[in-house]
Amino acid sequence: MKLFWGPLVIEKRHALSVLDILKGIYEYLQVPLTDSEVEWIRQTRPNSTNIDRVREERIRLIGFSENIGRYRRIDVLGGSRRFQGMRAMMFQDGAWHLRFSIIDASR
Repeated sequence: MKLFWGPLVIEKRHALSVLDILKGIYEYLQVPLTDSEVEWIRQTRPNSTNIDRVREERIRLIGFSENIGRYRRIDVLGGSRRFQGMRAMMFQDGAWHLRFSIIDASR
């Protein structure tokens, strides 16, 4: 999905907290997919059926059907929706970059 999604940017005037980062990740992954993203996913097997299954599982787990018809970025991750951790890197321009990792929970 790198073709479609830009970086997750969290801007704060003061230091970021872990909560700020986790909220940013959550909000980033809750963004609805565009029609072109869904079309691209549906063109590849087995993604065409997996995305439906994962969306239904997400809706069942959260217990309500807000935007039930919309796919979200989180649905593209499939079974790999378990947070593994993150690491921080500071670049020469003083900007901090965080890389977060997920693990395949189905294994």
